[in-house]
Formats: sequence, structure tokens, C-alpha cells
Amino acid sequence: MKKTPEEKARLNALYGAQGLPFSSTGGSLTGVSEPLYYNDSIHIIYDACRSCYAIKDNNKSYDEIKTYIGKRVQAGHDSIVEHSNIIIAVHGTSNVYRSDLLRLMSNKRNLCKYIKVASDAADPNRESDTFNTIFQGSIRGFKHLIINFPWNEEENCFVEHIRRQLYQCTVKELWSNVSPDIMDPTQFIDNIAINQLDLDPDLDIEDEEQVKEQAGDIDKSFTMSYDKNDKFKIVNIDNAAAVRYLVPNGLLDDEGLRECCTITVLFKNMSRTATHQLVRHRNAITQESQRYVNYDNAGFTVPPVAKYLPKEDMFEIELGGEKKKYTLESLGKEICNIYGQLRKQGIRKEDARAYLPGNVQCHAIYMTFTFSSLLKFFELRCEPHAQAEIREYAWELLHTLLRLQECKTKPYTEEFAEEQGIDLTSPFWIPGLKEFYNSVLVKYDDDAEVIATSENSVE
Repeated sequence: MKKTPEEKARLNALYGAQGLPFSSTGGSLTGVSEPLYYNDSIHIIYDACRSCYAIKDNNKSYDEIKTYIGKRVQAGHDSIVEHSNIIIAVHGTSNVYRSDLLRLMSNKRNLCKYIKVASDAADPNRESDTFNTIFQGSIRGFKHLIINFPWNEEENCFVEHIRRQLYQCTVKELWSNVSPDIMDPTQFIDNIAINQLDLDPDLDIEDEEQVKEQAGDIDKSFTMSYDKNDKFKIVNIDNAAAVRYLVPNGLLDDEGLRECCTITVLFKNMSRTATHQLVRHRNAITQESQRYVNYDNAGFTVPPVAKYLPKEDMFEIELGGEKKKYTLESLGKEICNIYGQLRKQGIRKEDARAYLPGNVQCHAIYMTFTFSSLLKFFELRCEPHAQAEIREYAWELLHTLLRLQECKTKPYTEEFAEEQGIDLTSPFWIPGLKEFYNSVLVKYDDDAEVIATSENSVE
């Protein structure tokens, strides 16, 4: 079902070949390496930057976007490259080089701190005298490895494989803050082509249909987007079915797949109070900057006090020594207006923001979750004790993802798909999502009965 290392070497001549020398001291590469999967990092990262600085211009050319990102990275804003996701595979490495893998993973500089590594090198049931390894992480994770590797002290075939493949699936602008002695700018490709699912020509019809059922149309890119909601936009979902197909047999189970695949979500109009809770999940984060973005006309999220007060009421508040009655909405707007008044009197945005209330709305916060961290987010934020606003966002996102996944298999959701503008051939599958929902969260779901009734109606 998979391509042999020899076929991969022929198709990917630039990716390195068996026994290719890489140093004057006689060290050599073993195995065949390739960038197994990578997302549309350039456009995802630029979209995150636009959200951070409220950039309206979305008509830049690809080269202009790369240049802009390069300047941000050069200025030290390396967090933006965490929205990338890369999986590099090294196939058919000789057992002689297991020590290279061990040294890499146990290095005192903790080189693989931000990278996930899966290998069958220690598999007692492996019959071959070669082994397979995959490395997954964001560009920032790979930077940590590349920058901190002691290039003048030792050689490692896996680090060299990784470096060669990074030249093939990233662009030089993403590495503008790294010494050219480590990452040669002349070796990078100019344009990151989005992965397509490359099925083997010898794949039988039954297997091919099974892959298509989970992965979607094989002529589609590995990404999809969803933007029919005032609370969030799903910017990218990695094609887990295709990744499972491409990864060497046995290296990733469902949990490993959830750790290696990512989803990028743009949360919209969330209060700063709620975003403070969101960022505690410690995923890749890019948030609208109050230092650079003008908040003169900022929105305000009214706390849902009606859930515990008998009625929406007027509240007597003393401001400037004068008592006055406000609704919570009008009070929020009144407090937000202080910012604009200070700005008109010459106070800079970065200082006037000190007088914005906690529930002022953040127009945009980008977050890239692994599938595993997304399930943990749902576990914590869909729970009844979660704060009301972030719980509402979490449930709406979860329901949307469940419906998207059902769109692949359930006829009753075709109408939903058409209404929401969802392409049913797009790749979408989060392994274990429905099972997790049924085992952990369904007991808290106010809409569970409605969803179950809809499903049963077609059976």
C-alpha cells in the first residue's frame, strides 16, 4: 500500500538518498527522508498577523506576504510560526544509526523539547535491519532543534535529514532570525506547495475508496476552512486520514495522530476576560494587539447575569461623585468611552489601553490546537462550572465540529452542509471526537437530545 523507500527516493531526489555523504569526516546519511505533511503555513501565519495588527489589506502577493512575515520574524516575533505544522519522515535507517536517534532525543540541551518523535527503532517485533522515524512540530519547534544542535561538536544523520527537508517545505523568510551558517537561505524553495494526497498507483479499489471516505477528495488540498459564524472561523484542519495513510505502519495510533495533527481557529469578538482563560491552554497563540490596534469603537460583552438575577435591572453606580442608574450594557459602553477621550487628548494607544475594561471585546485571537489539546479544551470549558462566555464558545465550536464530521457520513446533515457552505469532499476527521463527546460531554449538553433525535431520524 505504501511506496517503498526506493520509490520515494526516485520521486523525491532532492530529499536525500541512501548513504549520501554529508561531511568531510566520512559521516553519511542513511535512509530516505521526506516532508510527509505540512500545512499552508505562509497564508495561515499571515492571516494571524493581520488579526494581530488589524490589517485590512488582504491583496498582497505571495512574495509580499513572505517579505512581511520575514520582517516580523526578524524583529523577534517568532511565536507566529507556531501556527505551522510539519511532519518529516525518515525511512529505512540502518540499525547502526540507532545511537544517533538516542543521542538526539537524550541530548542535554533538550533538542526535541518542542518536537514529537515516533520511531520503531526499539520495537522488539521489528524483523528488518532498518527502522522508520517521524518528527513532528511547528517551525519554531524545529528551530529550537536546529539552533541548539552542537554543529561544531558532533554529527547526527537525523538532524541533517531534518535540515534538508526543512529546505523543501519552508521558505527562507520563516528563518530570517537564524544564522545563514546554519540554514543557508539559498537552499530554500520559493513557494510552499500545499500537500496533495498521493495514492499509490497499485492501491486496490477497495483500499482507495476507504482512504477517500475518510480523507475526502484526493485532488483537494490537506486543508479546509469554515467561516459561517460570528464567534469563530475554522482556518485550517489537518487531514488526519491522509496523515495516517502516509505515516509508516504502526508509528501512530489514534492518540499519536491526535498529537500530530492540528486545527487553527480564529475566535472572534471574545471578551478579554475570556481570552485570558483561552490562552491558559498554552497552544500557538496570536492575539489582537491593544498596543497597535485602535479601540475607539470597541465592543463590550455583557456578563450573563440574567442566569442568576431574577430580571435584567438598572444598577446604581457612582462615577465622578455622581450617582446614576445604568443597564450593564450602557455601563460597559460608558467605561469603554474613557479610552477614546484619553486618545483625543494625546494619550498613546499603548497607555490608554490601561483604562479599558476586562470585558472589552477582542476582535481576533488565533489559536492552533493539536487535536489532543482541543479535546482537553472541550473537557474543561464545556463543563458546567466553566465561565459562561467561554463555555458558550466551546460548545458552539464542538457542535460545529461534530456536525462537520457527521457531514461525511450522515444524510440528514447534507442540508446543514449546503446552508453553511461546506464542501462535503473536503478532508475532515478528528479521530475519537464523537467517542469523546459521548463518553465525557454528552451528559452536560443541553442540545444532546436534539442531536440524537436528528441522527435517529435517518436510521
